[in-house]
Amino acid sequence: MNLHEAITVLETFNQKANKIKNFSFTEKYLNPGNSLTISGCKAQNDFNINVKETKVEDEAVEAVVLTLRFFIQNNEKTSLMNMSGLYKESNHLHNLSDEFEKLRLRINNILSLAVQPQPLTHSFENSLKVQDIQDVFMYGSLAHSNKTKALIYASWMSNPITKVSYMHYFQKLVHEYIDVTNKIAFLNNSLIQIFRSHTSI
Repeated sequence: MNLHEAITVLETFNQKANKIKNFSFTEKYLNPGNSLTISGCKAQNDFNINVKETKVEDEAVEAVVLTLRFFIQNNEKTSLMNMSGLYKESNHLHNLSDEFEKLRLRINNILSLAVQPQPLTHSFENSLKVQDIQDVFMYGSLAHSNKTKALIYASWMSNPITKVSYMHYFQKLVHEYIDVTNKIAFLNNSLIQIFRSHTSI
């Protein structure tokens, strides 16, 4: 990728990051705050489960997700993985790669976390992770239609515990993406200036 193409990718990333920052999701996520409490009590022969949750409504989540895919899907030049390659490829011109990788690691560390509760049945080889929740929500419900993931999503939504728990994980992840991508956009601005100093732009 030449410097002109790299600048275009960086500017596109920044446009997408600014777009999701300005959606209502962040304000609604922080105020009144995303929270979940699940409790249970036994009453004679019954066991009652109580769920108290504060979450962002579905419409605000869906608005973010349609843009969020530009940072997740590796067929997009603006995905975090492809951006990592761009930073490393041009490392001889700057010292920003380490800062980028720290931010990318924030997301990867969250994606690798095992979730609770684990579903009674699922189609994954290992313990369910936040990565799996991301994929099922993105491709089984919100951004694309994948039949296998859609069935998994439907089974999660049919259970009151996994429904609220996995939605809570997903909304926390979305909030992290918004924060991380806007910090990366700040790095991108620095890199754009460096690239422009090495071109005739």
